[in-house]
Amino acid sequence: NGDVLVDPDADEYEHGSEVTLTAEAEDGYVFVGWSGDVTGSANPLTITVERDMEIIAVFEEEGVERYVLELNAENGSITVDPNFNDYAYGTVVELTAEPNEVYEFTQWRGDAEGDENPLTITVERNMVIEAEFSLKRYELTLTAENGDITADPDLEEYEHGSEVTLTAEAADGYVFVGWSGDTSDSKNPLTITVERDMDIVAVFDEAGVERYVLELNAENGSIKAYPDYIDYPSGTKVLLIVEADTGFEFTQWSGDAEGEDNPLEITVERDMVIEAEFSLKRYSLDITAENGDVSVAPDADEYEHGRDVTLTAEAEDGYVFVGWSGDVTGSANPFTITVERDMEIIAVFEEEGVEYYTLTLDAENGSITANPAFDEYPSGTEVTLRAEADTGYEFTRWRGDTSGSANPLTIIVEDDMDIEAEFTQGTFFIAFDSDGGSEVDTITQQYGTEITAPDDPIKEGHTFDGWYPAVPDSMP
Repeated sequence: NGDVLVDPDADEYEHGSEVTLTAEAEDGYVFVGWSGDVTGSANPLTITVERDMEIIAVFEEEGVERYVLELNAENGSITVDPNFNDYAYGTVVELTAEPNEVYEFTQWRGDAEGDENPLTITVERNMVIEAEFSLKRYELTLTAENGDITADPDLEEYEHGSEVTLTAEAADGYVFVGWSGDTSDSKNPLTITVERDMDIVAVFDEAGVERYVLELNAENGSIKAYPDYIDYPSGTKVLLIVEADTGFEFTQWSGDAEGEDNPLEITVERDMVIEAEFSLKRYSLDITAENGDVSVAPDADEYEHGRDVTLTAEAEDGYVFVGWSGDVTGSANPFTITVERDMEIIAVFEEEGVEYYTLTLDAENGSITANPAFDEYPSGTEVTLRAEADTGYEFTRWRGDTSGSANPLTIIVEDDMDIEAEFTQGTFFIAFDSDGGSEVDTITQQYGTEITAPDDPIKEGHTFDGWYPAVPDSMP
C-alpha cells in the first residue's frame, strides 16, 4: 500500500552510515509510522546503520478514524509496539510495563485492566492507560536455637527499604552472642533495612563459656569478620576478608595470624590481635618511540600508585616530535603523568618538512574529544572525534569542514579544519492522570523551558487538591 525511498540506496552499508527513509503512500492510503527495528512516525526518517535491520513502513486507508493512546507510568515505563502518534481503528498494540529498580509491576489501570505483561490491546477509541508499580516485597526468615527473636514490625513480607528491629532473647542458661546469616553484628536490639529476602540467625551459647576478644587492625584497607561479635566463645570459627583502599593491595597477615590467604579462616581460642598489611600497587610503563626516543624520570621497571613521572621526547635527525598517543594525549614536551595503572604510551614523530595543519573544535551545549589530541597534525593524520552532550541536550550533527551525524566520527586531516558539534535541547513531555476528572492535555516542551501549570481538572462532587508529584517550574 506504499513504497519507501532509500537515500543512499545500496545493497549494504558500512557501520555508522546515515540513511534517509521516505515513505510514500499509494492513492487512497496514508503513512502511519514505522515498525520493526525502528519506531515512530517521523517522515522522512534518518537512521544510523549499526547492524542488520528490518524496517516496515505502515500504511492505512484514508478516512479511517484514528485515535490517541496516552500512556502513564510512575516508578516505571511503558514500551509500545508499534509506536505511532495515533492509531487507526482496530490496530493491535502490545504494551510492556518496565519497572524502575526496586519496583515491580502490579496492574494496568484506566482503559485497560489486569496484570498481564506484556498486554495486547485493540485501539477502538482514544485511550488512557496507566501502568501501576509497587515497591518490591521481601521475606524475612528468622532462626533462633536456645532463645527467641522478636521482630518489630512483625509482618509476613516487607516493602523494599523497610526498617525492622530485631531483639534476641536467650533461654535460661544461655546468653546471646550475636547475629549471623545475612547480617553480622552483636547489637541487641539490631535494626536492619530490608532490601532483599533475608535469612538471619540469632546465636546463643551456654552461660559461663569462656569468651575471647578479636582485635582487627588495618591501615590502608579494612577487615570484615564473619561472624562479627564483640567477643567469641572458645572454638568459634571466624572468616576474615580483607579489602584494600584505592591504590593499595593486600600483602600479608601479621600478629596472631600469618600468610597471604584472603579470605582467611581462624579459630578463636584466646584473645587475638590480627593486622592486615598493605602496600601501594605497582605499575609498568610501556613506552614506544619510532624515529626518536623518550627519556623517563625517574626511570624504573615499576612505579608505585600515584607516582609522578616526567616523559621527554627526543626526535632523531630529520624528524620532529608531534605528540603523545595511547594512554595519554597532547603535545606537551616534557610531559608529566601520574601513574595509576599499567600504561602504554606512544611518542609520535614525523619527518621534518611535512605540512602541518590545525584542527579547531567548537561545541556549545556539549564537548568534543579528539584522539589523538595534538596542537597540530601532520597531513594525512587520522583523528577520531567524539561528541558528548550536556545534560538535557542531544547531539544532532557535525558542521563546518565535515558533516553527518556519525558519532564517533573519524576524519583525515589534510588542511586546516574548523569543525563544530551541534546539539539541540531534548524534548520531553508531562502527562496528567486526573483520576476520573476532566481531561488535561499533555505538556510537551524542551528541556529547561519554563512550564505553565495546566488548569485544575474538574470532577463532580470533589475538590481538586493538587498534582502528585507537583508540576515542576521547568521541564526536567
